[in-house]
Amino acid sequence: MPQLLLIIVLFLQASLVNAQKNKHIQFTSYTTAGILAGESPVAFSVQTVNGVSYNKWFLGAGFGLDDYYMKTLPLFASVRKNFELKKCRVFLYADAGTHFLVNPDNHEEGLYSYNTNGKWYLEGGAGLKVGSGKKGFILTVGNQYKNIAKVEEYPDSYRNETVYKLGSISVRAGVQL
Repeated sequence: MPQLLLIIVLFLQASLVNAQKNKHIQFTSYTTAGILAGESPVAFSVQTVNGVSYNKWFLGAGFGLDDYYMKTLPLFASVRKNFELKKCRVFLYADAGTHFLVNPDNHEEGLYSYNTNGKWYLEGGAGLKVGSGKKGFILTVGNQYKNIAKVEEYPDSYRNETVYKLGSISVRAGVQL
C-alpha cells in the first residue's frame, strides 16, 4: 500500500509541473458530507479528495471520517470518469485504500490478548455535478465496503482472526473546487 501512495504522489507532482505547460491538466478538489446506511444504524461520513483532472479523467487521493459500525479514517486513491451533459456533468468513481480505527479495541489479560484494526476500504458509485466550469455542487450515491479485523491470541501460539465485512450505501453532497 505505501508503494501505491508513493506512485500517486509522484504522478500528482509530475502532473502539477506539467499543468503549467498544458491547460487541460488542472488541480481539482472534492469535499463532501453525507450518510452511510446498511445493516448498522445510519452513520455520518465526510471526505475530501484532491488530485488532478485531465480531459474527462480525475486521479487523486482522499481522506475522510466514517462512523459506520466503528469510527474509522479512510485513506484511499480515487479515480473518476466524467461525462458531459449540457450544464451538468455525470461521473463514475472508484475509491480503494485502507482505513484506520479511531478507537481501536485492544485488550490484554494474562496470556490472552486481542486487538482490532482496519483492513481495506472500497467504494464505487455515480455522481452528478451541477455548475459550469471547474466549480460546482456535487451529489454522489455509492456502495461502500470496508473490513475490520479482530485478532485474538491465546497461549500455545493459537491465533484467531475474525474479519467483519461491512457494506453500506453512501449518499453525499458537497462541492467541487
